[in-house]
Amino acid sequence: MPAGEPRGSVVLVPGLTGSKEDFLAIMPLLRDAGWAVMALDLRGQHESKPLSGEPFELSHFASDVIAVMANLTRATGQRIHLLGHSFGGLVARRVVLDLQGESARQEGVELASLTLMASGPAAVGEAQQRKLASLITHLPHTPLEIIWSIKEAMDRAAGWQPPSPSVADFLHRRFTANDPSALRAKALLISTEPDRVIELAAALPDSSTPINVIFGDIDDAWSPSTQNEMAHRLSARRLILPGVGHSPNTERPGLLASALDRMWADPPVVVPSPPRPATAAEISRLAASEASPGLDLRVPVRAADVGGRVRIGFAGLLQDWGLDWIGHDIQLLATELITNAIRHGNEPIHASMRICEDAVRLEVFDSGPIWTAERPPADPDPEATTGRGLHLVASVAQSWGIELAQGGKLVWAELATVIDQPPATDPVPDDPSETPAC
Repeated sequence: MPAGEPRGSVVLVPGLTGSKEDFLAIMPLLRDAGWAVMALDLRGQHESKPLSGEPFELSHFASDVIAVMANLTRATGQRIHLLGHSFGGLVARRVVLDLQGESARQEGVELASLTLMASGPAAVGEAQQRKLASLITHLPHTPLEIIWSIKEAMDRAAGWQPPSPSVADFLHRRFTANDPSALRAKALLISTEPDRVIELAAALPDSSTPINVIFGDIDDAWSPSTQNEMAHRLSARRLILPGVGHSPNTERPGLLASALDRMWADPPVVVPSPPRPATAAEISRLAASEASPGLDLRVPVRAADVGGRVRIGFAGLLQDWGLDWIGHDIQLLATELITNAIRHGNEPIHASMRICEDAVRLEVFDSGPIWTAERPPADPDPEATTGRGLHLVASVAQSWGIELAQGGKLVWAELATVIDQPPATDPVPDDPSETPAC
């Protein structure tokens, strides 16, 4: 618990072979930032000993988390920010699906946000499934001590070493403390879970309960591209951590804690665009075409050059797309995002624009840290001659955001191009895989 009134409450759900201790590095940082934080062992995991005959289905793991959330809500009176890591992300997703309507009211739980960290839309990839198949085959009959010895030998052969003898001793004790049936059940669930992204998006349809997707760019459980696609399908805010694998909470705890603090304190900006004269069918056909798919330009470092090659290139591409009527707004967004990168970022700087199903997306990358692209203050100084750029972006764009990218940060903005529904004879596919993600 933080000193004083908490800013909000946080529940952290660990992965398959993890435990509550996986979050020890970030919990004090979040507490010091004013959050009430709770992490738990799932049933049958580490120190949560199961009752005799206790079931280990995803719904049962989720019901335990809901009970913890309800207790924390009663203790703090705060809405809950729920974070699930790896298998814990699948559990957290099930929590959201089970906490619908009357169920949420009965439990007294109000969700503030959902964060899926190093977790995917369905079962883990085939390489991970092959590794888990042996665990599933040998449990619960093979002693965990034997399985641990094999696992440790394989880890060391692959080059992994525990950071200290005390950590090595803890990892050994934690693994062998698991209930074998629970461990087998979790391995089976993470290997067979179906894709339920569409259901999750429908359960959290607006920005009042935002979804965050966080992953490292070298994650090997679910590929970064798979998690990135899931974020697009959920209209989620993304945070991509450079040089990080499957455990951001232990690999980069300081960066992760700072990012979570900002995500939870800073709701997404969504400002509807004015009506635009285009149909969804027209934009869908344009997005699916291979002609003029987009433009990626290196930006000159002098601010005086911003209005030159970049604007000309973007204007020409919009004309090719038949969207030159949004040229003024696109030029304004491009100017503000690029100027922000030049003033506060580092070289190299790249600007890109592409067409999506119902929006044009601008992205500006620079190699500076993410915190140099602060969201604007609520009330800028009326006497100041600068500091209004991101306010303009927020007022013009349908949505915008700031993300970590490999080697720097990405600031993006989307401008809506669709105001009506396509005719019944020319529908936009319901399957997100059939249309380009934006």
